[in-house]
Amino acid sequence: MAFATVQDFANYMQTDVQTSAAEPALEAATSVIQTETGQHFYYVADDVLTLPSEGSSLIRLPQRPVISIASVTSRYLGETAETPRLADMDYIASGSTLRWAAGSYYRSNPRWSSLGWDWPEFVTVTYTHGYATIPMDVQFTCLAMAAEFYSSPDGVRYEAIEDYSWRRDDAGKSPAWLMLKNVARRYGEATSSVKASR
Repeated sequence: MAFATVQDFANYMQTDVQTSAAEPALEAATSVIQTETGQHFYYVADDVLTLPSEGSSLIRLPQRPVISIASVTSRYLGETAETPRLADMDYIASGSTLRWAAGSYYRSNPRWSSLGWDWPEFVTVTYTHGYATIPMDVQFTCLAMAAEFYSSPDGVRYEAIEDYSWRRDDAGKSPAWLMLKNVARRYGEATSSVKASR
């Protein structure tokens, strides 16, 4: 689903638009924004995600803002019914980050592996994330990019004003793509999150 409607786009363009051309332009712009930021933006309740721990005591949840975390479960290579895990070995939720509770013990105890345990292999988290409404700067960037796709489906567009000129397939020169870079900087990096619950 696109970050803006065809009616939003018509209002932005200040003219009637062809739905058959506007819809794919809005979808394309939405896809580019999601790819550049690594964020889906839409509100998703109880999203279940399994992540590899990759030997890290800290795991950052990919979608933000994190509204709440319902559960976190770690899976260990050596875990069996006969060898139950030690206490306090799971990841603990803190904002948009999961921290391995046993990390400090692991680093300070060279005999850790002799206990039959190693780093968690995978972590499964159930969490709620995203925005109830798409942020205005993201929506506006979507409309600006869609306008470029709409007016130039082949991806090439030229514009010159006195000494300034740009061609749309030259990355980073069009106004819409500059807006995209700003949105990517803002949402693609660390953002404040609502304190997670466990």
